[in-house]
Amino acid sequence: MMRKLRNVKKMRGPMIVLVIMLSIGLVGSFTLMGGLGGQQLPDASADPNLSPEEQMAFFEGLLEEYNAKLTEDPDDQEAIGALAEIHWNLAGLYEDQEKQKEEMNNSLGFYQRLVELNSDNVNLITQTAVVAHSAGNDELAREHFNKALELDENNVNALANYGVYLMNSEGDFDGALTQFGKALEQDINDEAKEQLETFVTFANQMIEALEEDSDTEADTEADTEADTEAEEESN
Repeated sequence: MMRKLRNVKKMRGPMIVLVIMLSIGLVGSFTLMGGLGGQQLPDASADPNLSPEEQMAFFEGLLEEYNAKLTEDPDDQEAIGALAEIHWNLAGLYEDQEKQKEEMNNSLGFYQRLVELNSDNVNLITQTAVVAHSAGNDELAREHFNKALELDENNVNALANYGVYLMNSEGDFDGALTQFGKALEQDINDEAKEQLETFVTFANQMIEALEEDSDTEADTEADTEADTEAEEESN
């Protein structure tokens, strides 16, 4: 297993891209700003045509507004949801990794508060798992993926994102294939099916690459051992 995980780390880049794609393509189908308890929540996104500095200023203004609302009512889901999204958007604007992580964790904290208030919302729990994984909290991510799948074992968002998590965090490509297979058995649209099939192909390619790498290492070790034995015999 250690060799497997070590080898996977060399190939992390493509998997990180997959997580981002999946978060947009599947989890994004549940928009936090429009789906809690039947509430229509406000959009907390900035005009993409603005410069990063202008977007930051926009979000800072929203932070003031929604923090004030939250002070008045600590259980205001509109404010909690907006703050979760605002901090997540801010994380994407910072180049400094420490600031990115700080904002991701701020976002995660608000997602967790929303889960406390909506403990049976599978898509929200899945979204929280994705944010936790992105923030580097894999233990919390796994906990939320498991919780989501306990509530709905056939939820496509949960299955697909859990599969990507298993690939990216644990190098468990066989486990990921199991999750993707279950997701493909559900009634899904062509776009989601195509994306899932891409992940299946990727997981299979990674399994093949790891097997080839393992065979190469085994051959190298065998050759080294043979050379050592030959050298000892000659001495």
